[in-house]
Amino acid sequence: MAKLFALVVMGLLCLFTAVFVVWLGSLPARIARRRHHPQVDAINAMSWLGLLLTGGVGWGLALVWALIRYDSGLQKASNTEAAEDAGTKTRELESRIARLEQLLASSAGRESKA
Repeated sequence: MAKLFALVVMGLLCLFTAVFVVWLGSLPARIARRRHHPQVDAINAMSWLGLLLTGGVGWGLALVWALIRYDSGLQKASNTEAAEDAGTKTRELESRIARLEQLLASSAGRESKA
C-alpha cells in the first residue's frame, strides 16, 4: 500500500513539474502577446530554447525582451499627427501668402493710379 501511495505521489509530482515547465516556458510569449510586441515568435522560441537548453539563462533574457516596452503604435500615431500638423501649417501659410499677394497687388494698383 505504501509503495502504491509513493508511486501516486511521484506521478503527481512529475505531472505538476511538467505543467509548471510548460507554463514557465510559455510565460514570456504570453507577456509579449499581451503587450503587442512585434517579435512574439522569436521571444517564444528563445524562451523555450533558453529554458530547455541553457538551464534558464535564455529564458530570463526572453522574459526581459518581452517586458521591454515597444511603442510602435504611439510612434506611428505621433508621426501621423506631425504630418497632419505640417499639412495644416502649410495650408495656413499658403493662405497668408495669397492674402499678402492680394494686398501687394492692390497697393501697387493704388500707386500706379496716383
